Amino acid sequence: MIFKISRAVRLVLAAAALISASLAAASAQTSAQWGAVAKPATVPSFDTPTQLVAWITTYRDAPDVTRVPEAVQAMSRLGLFKDSQSAAFYIGFIAGVIGDNQIVAPQLIDDLFPLPPSEQAVVIKAIAYSGLPDWKMHLENFSGHMPARKVLIRKYLFEGEKTLADVPLDNGNAVIDTLWGYYFATGSYAPVLRIIDALRWVEEKSDVQRAVIANMAKVTLASNGARDENLLALYHVQIPYVRSTGAPHLRAVVSAIETFETHKVREQAQAAIREARARGPVAKLSAWGKANQIGQTVLSVGCVVAGALGHPEIAAPCVITGALYSGIANLAKIGGVTSQ
Repeated sequence: MIFKISRAVRLVLAAAALISASLAAASAQTSAQWGAVAKPATVPSFDTPTQLVAWITTYRDAPDVTRVPEAVQAMSRLGLFKDSQSAAFYIGFIAGVIGDNQIVAPQLIDDLFPLPPSEQAVVIKAIAYSGLPDWKMHLENFSGHMPARKVLIRKYLFEGEKTLADVPLDNGNAVIDTLWGYYFATGSYAPVLRIIDALRWVEEKSDVQRAVIANMAKVTLASNGARDENLLALYHVQIPYVRSTGAPHLRAVVSAIETFETHKVREQAQAAIREARARGPVAKLSAWGKANQIGQTVLSVGCVVAGALGHPEIAAPCVITGALYSGIANLAKIGGVTSQ
């Protein structure tokens, strides 16, 4: 298990699994043998970010680990690893795939190469974030592939650099996206529970950073939950267990999903973020700033386009940092949708 989970939360997960019967079928599809996953009749190509987004969105329903190295090479070729903040969702996805395929992890990691030194941090973090009990052994074994990144490798191996289970939620918006990436790779509820925990800061007045991150998290929970019945089932079961300050906001997310009014969650979050930003600077949200500079926020585009287009097969994950921005922008252009 990648995260330490209390007994109470384990009961929550068990109940959610009962509510969502399809979860067992999805879990059974994950193979522990390299190459044992049945490939779909039509193999999607990875020529554009849009195609990658579509493939990642449905990966957990029909995981094909043999295609992940090809997808990673495409991410590199398309420039999706150039910004460390924007790569967070992809790092989480790759970490989830590695963590979900322990037996074939060495072969999988080896096939991710070659990557330029400037992008090898993606692999280093994915290994460290995988949650595998022997992740340090894998990182050390593959350090020879990445001699230019020995400083970062040493930080994870010997200097206590935090793994995904331990990185504080208020460490920056990329944490939320990394957790979503892990979920989209595995369907595991554990990373989603961490995102839900951020809701306790939605009305935070003394810490602008936490207030902004919590409201972003709230929007992603609503948008992704609106397209995933397993997530909605989890939200229902989790409400009694959420910290008191977060429970009303999780109930609001559930209500918005069930009444098809997730746009209200987005509008309220945007207003709360503007108010929070007016109270003081937000030091760590550089990617959010970049999105605003180009005139479209990731919240507006990434979380709305898929619903507006009405095509579930290209329903993009709702994330914060803009990792999917170029792909989402293409979808928006196709559908004639712009952010407001």
